[in-house]
Amino acid sequence: MYRCKAPTCFHRSRSLGAYANHYRLHSNEANVTFPCAVKNCARRFRTYSAFKSHVTRDHENARREGSNTVSSAPIQCQCSFCSKFLQSIKDLIAHQKDHITQGVEVTCPFNGCNSKFKIKSSFTSHLSRRHKNPANREVSSELLVHVNSQATNNTSNLSQFDGFDSGETSNNDNLENDDTQEDISELFVKNLALFYLKLNAKYHVPASTIQKIIQEMQAMHNMSQTHLKHHIKTKLGEMSVGSAVIDQIVNEFLPNDIFNLAHGNKGALSTEYRRKQFFRSKFRYVAPVTIYLGFDKNHVKRYFEYVPIIETIQELLKDAGVKKQFANPILNSDDILRDFMDGSVAKSNVLFVELGNAIKLILYQDAFEVVNPLGSAKKKHKVLAVYVTLGNIYPQNRSQIDQMQLVLLVRESDFKFFGQDAVFRILVNDLKKIEEHGVLVEKEYIRGTVTMILGDNLGSHSIGGFVENFSSSPYVCRFCLMETKNIQLGDIFDTFSQRSPDNYNANLQNVESNPDLGNYKGIKFNSIFNELKYYHVCNPGLPPCLGHDLFEGVVNYDLALYIHHFVKVNKWFTYAQFNHIVAKFKYSGSDANNKPSIISEQGSKLGGHAVQNWCLLKLLPLYIGPRVANTCDPVWQLTLLLREVVELICAPEISLAQVAHLRVKIEDIRAKSFTLS
Repeated sequence: MYRCKAPTCFHRSRSLGAYANHYRLHSNEANVTFPCAVKNCARRFRTYSAFKSHVTRDHENARREGSNTVSSAPIQCQCSFCSKFLQSIKDLIAHQKDHITQGVEVTCPFNGCNSKFKIKSSFTSHLSRRHKNPANREVSSELLVHVNSQATNNTSNLSQFDGFDSGETSNNDNLENDDTQEDISELFVKNLALFYLKLNAKYHVPASTIQKIIQEMQAMHNMSQTHLKHHIKTKLGEMSVGSAVIDQIVNEFLPNDIFNLAHGNKGALSTEYRRKQFFRSKFRYVAPVTIYLGFDKNHVKRYFEYVPIIETIQELLKDAGVKKQFANPILNSDDILRDFMDGSVAKSNVLFVELGNAIKLILYQDAFEVVNPLGSAKKKHKVLAVYVTLGNIYPQNRSQIDQMQLVLLVRESDFKFFGQDAVFRILVNDLKKIEEHGVLVEKEYIRGTVTMILGDNLGSHSIGGFVENFSSSPYVCRFCLMETKNIQLGDIFDTFSQRSPDNYNANLQNVESNPDLGNYKGIKFNSIFNELKYYHVCNPGLPPCLGHDLFEGVVNYDLALYIHHFVKVNKWFTYAQFNHIVAKFKYSGSDANNKPSIISEQGSKLGGHAVQNWCLLKLLPLYIGPRVANTCDPVWQLTLLLREVVELICAPEISLAQVAHLRVKIEDIRAKSFTLS
């Protein structure tokens, strides 16, 4: 018996093929993986197609064995001196042939057949002639091992069978979990609903288009049913079945078609309204709340949408996978940095020290355009979004986009007009409740707080109350009190005073006492998130963004300069040759989805997005390695040094010794850059 490993599904399949087919009904669930159920095979797959290919390609024998036996129960040889347990009918037949070779008479193992054999070839011929049809291959009930039978059951012997559940009876009289009899209509409709939801939310297919697809699918299905009904009536008529019985048969099973039940006139998924009602009732749905802001400068009423963060956390912690990771956190006792919880900021958080199971919230904010960002509509419909992710789930899962839950949506122009307090007040009040009272989870209140607020530099400075003018302000860093002139003078190895809640508040007092200053040492106003007891923007609570700072900053400009040097000075290749090599390179895995963009001869930067630039730097030695005429060339050495620095920064884990090594490498790359410039 193959057990479905989905958290809320208790389905049992008699064969591996049926198990694989059943998992199609889970294919549209969020974050689903497809585990192989064959004994000693621990492989899991991200896509259903890869899983089905694995079963077909690598477990052909297991599928055949499953189709050769009607029951998943172990089979026991009935020879008085043997009584050996066999896993499948195929194994039993081979075992019986061994008995015949030893001169022992055996009985045909199939139900209703009492033929006995002493000659191996006769036994083989009988099986081929009389039991080739699957309908005649039902195993005799006398051979099946009944799990509840104390006389014949041996737990140690039965444990060898993959998928065998000792908590179930396995005889043919108990078929509630048989694939052919189980009512899968609810799971079928749920999977279909998830498919439509995925089309709308992930693939951005308009609701009107989805409705048209459903209508056409239903129309084709009705035509198919009409054809099937006619075919059934014809065949039953040829078998001399009476017309009344035929009508009774047709009227019995055709109306119960689950596709019709979902899409019919009153089907749960037949209209957009009904689909939305189904989503709300069957899935973990937290309804957004519309919050009134007031009148803008054009005297138009403005609102923003808020998804209650407390309810969102409650629903997340009801998920079996999230609950398991929340209850079993990864604890590191060595000096290896693997996650934010290994850093000094999290380790010094009083709430996290007091409560081992505290809820750790990671907020993320960013603005995006909902229309073409060019032309007259530029910034007109730009929206600021805030998302939340549970820091308690494991890093490999937390990095997936599906784990980010929407918290707030507001037009960026409204955010600038009405200010932080008006937009973030309701969110901060809920975060205070989480800190003071906690979130109710299974009759227990669990407290938590914000660990960090992620975003690009402009957004983080806006959230933290820092200056957003990076070109002329003397203080542009939210982590330290370095002045811009120090960068221009090249004093990049100097250590400057770190920002802290104390000097943040002291500088804030200067701004409040002298409003004409506009800002003091880079601080304009007090962030509303500083009202939280266990969070402050200068703890630090606004981490840097690798995508913008490193890959769309340093790598974007520096690597473009290096390639320009290779082309124009060293003349190792041309831009056309380089772009041809990059385009024709055989990519695999995630690199195939992030192929580097074409580099313009006139451009001063690479031009790709963050991961494209990362991919280009990572594969650069493979692109141009054979064309490097002088491996001691200082610019080539600088390129390799930059690649090494990026690998250390992006490493999934790094030791404290490697952090010190990274600092040396960064100083080295900056010193060589200044020397070459």
